[in-house]
Amino acid sequence: MVNLLVWIDLIISTLILLRSRLPNTNEWCKVGVEPQKEFLQDLSIDLFPNWMQEIEKGNEIYIDDLDHLDPSWAPEREILEPQGIKSLLVIPVRESAVLYGFIGFDAVKDWIEWTEESRQLLRILADNIGSVIRRDIQQHELSLKTKQAEELAERANAASKAKSDFLANMSHELRTPLNGVIGFGQLLAETHMDTIQQQYVQNLNESAKSLMDLINQILDFSKIEAGKMKLNLESIDIWRLVENAMVLVRPMALRKGIQIWMKISPELPRNIVSDPVRLKQVLVNLLANAVKFTDRGQVVLALNVLQAEGDQITIHFSVLDTGIGIAESDQQFLFTAFGQLDTSTTKKYGGSGLG
Repeated sequence: MVNLLVWIDLIISTLILLRSRLPNTNEWCKVGVEPQKEFLQDLSIDLFPNWMQEIEKGNEIYIDDLDHLDPSWAPEREILEPQGIKSLLVIPVRESAVLYGFIGFDAVKDWIEWTEESRQLLRILADNIGSVIRRDIQQHELSLKTKQAEELAERANAASKAKSDFLANMSHELRTPLNGVIGFGQLLAETHMDTIQQQYVQNLNESAKSLMDLINQILDFSKIEAGKMKLNLESIDIWRLVENAMVLVRPMALRKGIQIWMKISPELPRNIVSDPVRLKQVLVNLLANAVKFTDRGQVVLALNVLQAEGDQITIHFSVLDTGIGIAESDQQFLFTAFGQLDTSTTKKYGGSGLG
């Protein structure tokens, strides 16, 4: 029986399959045995027809005496004989039916008999080498995918920043001339005009204000995307703020013959700390959408206390209406930026998806 220490003192070569070539990656030789790594470097697999056929099947190659090698293995003998090989054992390196290469044990001075027990130990070694190779390949692939994901995220962040910067810059550029339109429209409304002219100026002012609201929403959206939206907290009268929000949409409701009212829980304190501008903006958007999509009936703004602990309070705002509603299948798109639920609805009711 030959143990592992004796084998390591012989010639041990590890070859990895690379397309149609065989690069010899590692070699260990006993003292006094001439290395053959350079001689066996970058060989074509066509030089080993029988050898490769057995290896690809997952079979080991055991040659106990090169002199007794079958004549059909003549191509292999032409490679092995010049190296002075007496005995040879080659075991495929595989993992999950994937062939990575093979490991060879060459005896160049004496003939060696590898027992079944010894060959089984070497098969375990080859399997372990295959596992290590597969793990390294997987780690390399994972590293590449991680790097690609980071590059994609970086490009996406850069694109998002460029978009947000563009929206912010354009919003500011548009607001400057629009403020002039609104200002001169208000001055024009104070001059003497007939009824038709007054209606024209009123439409002009309403359109200009609507456009300004849209530009402000785009600017706010770009700030949110850029992470630069800051809340300005201050003590406010929540009842008065809600009433002011209702005042802004009540004319629209009256024109459509819709009742609009609020319902505030008696548990809600009158004074709270919040950002009045942003809170009012949200409430006006919700109420305006409710009125826009309601042709008859009512719109109700309800405020309830969900939780109160010390000086912290959680308020639930809800807007209920008798309008057309939103199909359950479309509710997932409700908060999609610039998104509209339905082209026919958009044509009838309008909207930008920024509400």
